[in-house]
Amino acid sequence: MFLAALIQGRVNYGVKMMGFTEVGATAGTQVIHDAIVALKYSNENSAFPQKPIKLELSINVSEVQISDAKTKKLLHIHPLRKISFCADDKEVNCFY
Repeated sequence: MFLAALIQGRVNYGVKMMGFTEVGATAGTQVIHDAIVALKYSNENSAFPQKPIKLELSINVSEVQISDAKTKKLLHIHPLRKISFCADDKEVNCFY
């Protein structure tokens, strides 16, 4: 069922985004962990810390789209051919 949904359309996930940051390498769980630490640190040390934003992550065979969960406004589009690596944080299970 999952494979058919992915090929025929898209799969949507409700997510919360802390922010985004550039990384220096294209693979490795340490890169993911370092990026999460950097995002947490920048938010904690901000004069105005922000709550994570509720978004919808849509994945199909050609791209990943990120939309606002309430307004459905498209915020980001990333072609799959430009995504080289993704992983979850083994220390904190709620980060991907």
